[in-house]
Amino acid sequence: MGGEKKKILVFGGDGLVGSEMVRTLSSSHAITCPPHQEVDVTDKKHVRSCIKTVRPDYVIYAAGFSRVDEAEQNPDKTFSLNFEAPQFIAEQVADVPIPVCYFSTDAVFDGMQSQKPYGEDDATNPVSVYGKASFGAKRQFYLPLLTTWGCESLWHMPLYMPEERIPHGS
Repeated sequence: MGGEKKKILVFGGDGLVGSEMVRTLSSSHAITCPPHQEVDVTDKKHVRSCIKTVRPDYVIYAAGFSRVDEAEQNPDKTFSLNFEAPQFIAEQVADVPIPVCYFSTDAVFDGMQSQKPYGEDDATNPVSVYGKASFGAKRQFYLPLLTTWGCESLWHMPLYMPEERIPHGS
């Protein structure tokens, strides 16, 4: 009969992308979505404990510093959340192996290509703190995927934000 649902651990499940992932997957998977007040993704001890306790079949990393303009004024926080935290999570689950879903950004490109949309094989050239942190994390996910599963499973996805979800005044 259906069997036990696969477990997904979602970091950043209360954000724009994470909340949609939780909503979409919750009917078919057992979702654990610790609030950032309980599990600080920059605290390796918290992250390691959470992964060990949940014992997920999959991990989704949808946390991170997403205010591109503010990232320039907060490079340490940006690199901590957008590079070091996902890098540590990827390292923690690579040996098991547990697949990790990480969302990259088009900010890994410099925006100079105007004749067509960027593709997966186009050269990256991040020019902002946000783009550089995201590019570093993307590279950290790429190598374990190649060595563990023999494939790359990263996509640059332009995300649609419904008007009612756009934070006003921020």
